[in-house]
Amino acid sequence: MNLEIGLKLAAYLESLGCEVHMTRTENDVDISNIERAEIALSYSPDVYIRLHCDGSDDSSARGIGVFVTDMGPYADSLGDWGDMLGECLSDSTGSSYRGCWASSTYSGLNWAADVPSFLLEMGFMSNSTDDELLSDPDYQDSICEGIAVFVSEMPNS
Repeated sequence: MNLEIGLKLAAYLESLGCEVHMTRTENDVDISNIERAEIALSYSPDVYIRLHCDGSDDSSARGIGVFVTDMGPYADSLGDWGDMLGECLSDSTGSSYRGCWASSTYSGLNWAADVPSFLLEMGFMSNSTDDELLSDPDYQDSICEGIAVFVSEMPNS
C-alpha cells in the first residue's frame, strides 16, 4: 500500500514540477531505516516524507497521524509543519487528523534530522473503513493532493 501510494505521489508531484526521489520503487526491497535516511539525505531534499499505514489492536482507531523528530536544526518548527501536513491531508481526504507527535525515539526520522522529515500515517489498516479507503484509487489521489498542498506551503520548498 505504501509503495502504491508513493509511486502515485511521485508521479503527481513530478507532474506539478517537483523533483522527487524515492528510497524504493519496487516491493521486496530490504532497506533499513538508516539506509532510507542516508538515501534521502544524499539528495539534500527540501522535505522528506515517509509514507506509512498504521495499525492498532483497537479496530476502531482510524485517521491520519504525523510523527516528527524532536532534534536537529528544524526541531522547533517540525511540530507546526507536521500539523500543517496532517491538516492538508484531512482537508483533502475528509479523514480525521489525530495529531503530530515529536520524539527522539523515531529512528528513521532521527537519522534524517538535518532536513524537515515526517512520518505520515495515512490511516489504519486495522480499521476496515480506513483499509478500504487506502485501497481506493480516488482516495489515494486525494492523499496525493493533500501532500502536494503541504509541499507547496512548506517554507523551505
